[in-house]
Amino acid sequence: MPPVPRWRLHPLRNWPLSIKLATTVLVIAVIPLLLVAWINATAVESLSLSRETHNLERRAAAAARRLEERVGRLRAYVELMAENPTILRAMRDAPSALAAPDPSPVAQGWDARHPEIYTLLVSLRRANPWFANVYLLGADGVCIATSERAEKPSMVGRPYDYRPYFQAAIADRAPFVTDVLENANSPGTAIFVSAPVLVGEAVAGVVVLKVDSGALHDVVADLARTGGSALLVDRFGVVVSDAWTGTLRGADDPQSLQFHPFASVARFDTLFRQTRRYGNPDGEHYLDRVQQPLALDSLWNSLQQRRSGAAEHLVPTAFGTKVVATMVGYAPVIADRGEPYGYVVLGEAAASFRSPLHAIARSALLRFGLVAFGVALVIALLIRRFSRQVVDLADGARRLADGERASLLALHRGDELGMLAANIQRLADHAQEAVSSERQARRDSEQARDTAEALAHARTEAVTRAQSVLASIQQRLLPSARGQSTRDAQRTLMPALASAAIDLAALGDDPPVPRIRSVKLPALAEEVVGARIDDAPQGRLTVDVEGEPAAVQTDPDMLRRILEHLVDNACKFTRRGDVRIRVRAHDDGVAMAVVDTGIGLTARQAARISAESTEPIGAGGIGLWVTRRLAHVLGASLEAEGEVGKGSTVTITVPHTAPSEPPTPAGGSPAPASKTA
Repeated sequence: MPPVPRWRLHPLRNWPLSIKLATTVLVIAVIPLLLVAWINATAVESLSLSRETHNLERRAAAAARRLEERVGRLRAYVELMAENPTILRAMRDAPSALAAPDPSPVAQGWDARHPEIYTLLVSLRRANPWFANVYLLGADGVCIATSERAEKPSMVGRPYDYRPYFQAAIADRAPFVTDVLENANSPGTAIFVSAPVLVGEAVAGVVVLKVDSGALHDVVADLARTGGSALLVDRFGVVVSDAWTGTLRGADDPQSLQFHPFASVARFDTLFRQTRRYGNPDGEHYLDRVQQPLALDSLWNSLQQRRSGAAEHLVPTAFGTKVVATMVGYAPVIADRGEPYGYVVLGEAAASFRSPLHAIARSALLRFGLVAFGVALVIALLIRRFSRQVVDLADGARRLADGERASLLALHRGDELGMLAANIQRLADHAQEAVSSERQARRDSEQARDTAEALAHARTEAVTRAQSVLASIQQRLLPSARGQSTRDAQRTLMPALASAAIDLAALGDDPPVPRIRSVKLPALAEEVVGARIDDAPQGRLTVDVEGEPAAVQTDPDMLRRILEHLVDNACKFTRRGDVRIRVRAHDDGVAMAVVDTGIGLTARQAARISAESTEPIGAGGIGLWVTRRLAHVLGASLEAEGEVGKGSTVTITVPHTAPSEPPTPAGGSPAPASKTA
């Protein structure tokens, strides 16, 4: 039974190209589109949330302006009361009740003497259903008249100098609106609005208007009924009007938030003790549930910035219940002197802000994702269909890489794939040519480098020789130079100086200019042999002349130097045997061959000396450098042959007539052989 093949996942790099392209398109098409859809949905949700938040902030600011308007009316009303002529006339003889041991009889006596004041206060109280009481305080803070005298006769004669509305009216000489709180002396919440009674330049008393807090509560109730919840908070952070569940609630409601401070009880109690605002002179006060503050420090800190705003806070839905995330809009209610009278707080559950937007975003994202996936799938199928041609192209490229040059890449189509196949074929041909060219260029570069190094070495040696000759000339020209005459020294050293000059000229960048004369080569060879007969190997340096070579037109000095270098080379590497200079005529000129029985030449060395090549043969000596350059200038040719251990022959063929213009060397200067002078 054959084994069942096991399925395994191949690495990604081994997947077929069609599968890679299809997968890539699916990923690239689906993810960006879904990301764009998610960003758009998030942006819409964010913009809608921002719009709703600003709307909540604007609603809070509008409610604050409504409350500011009502507070402003109360201030204007109490200011008109303080300027009433009846009150001004009566206050001219207002008593100083606190100076008496018992201020009550003094205040009651003044009230009895001015019955018109009581009548006026009662009429003012009845003029508006929100007015709970109107009373008049003397300059020392004792109540001298009240509209509630019938219900509360004990108010007349009671001191109120510790109350903030009296203290502010006396100190600032301007109307003042107090906070809204329940206190021991005035059960129920109320707003106390005061204004000083000015008689001349002196403050004769203070008119106080006690307004039922319902005058402001109805604004809070209207806000709650239009949607969400609303609170009215005094400047100390205490809730004084509670419509948080949508309906206005009183202090007796166990679910009410009224009279709970936003901040800690300790901080609130400190403020109370500093101002004595909410009780009698002994500091007695009561605030329902004051020991259980609301955990809204962050909201209170935001309110303290005294500007409209909106943010998310954790707010309880009712007293003692768990807090929930709530979008809160708030705005200050500005009273006199730019100080906030209190704050309007509107609330709406954060879920009601976000839940509909979340549902819309999810639905849009799902629809967009399905469409994107369908489009990507269609594209992937199309890629799978057309990728077959790419597979064929890859197979043809593989055959080319394996060396199957006869198998051309031809898709027989005029589109981009067909052009790609043709261009790959051309690239393969060009690559082969480029490789060959690169190898040849590398060989040429290495040869040029070696040539330059050898030429530099030869030039250095030539300069050294010239310096040595010059030093010898200087030494021999001295008067004490071995008794030799100046003429003999010149005769001996001037040829050496001329030879050095020729070498330097031959090794220069510009070729030397020959001085053409008629030269007989046998005589020239005899001169060279005679000049160095003492240096010949075992004294065997001879000249063989075949026939009668005609004279040639050439530069004798350059030709002599060529022959000297060839003879020097032959003598240097011929320890045993002889060296011969063989001169014979040719059809194209006269040939002089230097034949030795020395160490010989390899076939490679002989070929390089004979050929017009710039490839270096060796690194020592300047003989062949100068020989090849001077031969080139004279139009002569060099030819070398030999065998290792059996000697060598170097032949220079001089034309009968030198060229009118020396040819320019091709490819540089010849290089010295390993067997050099």
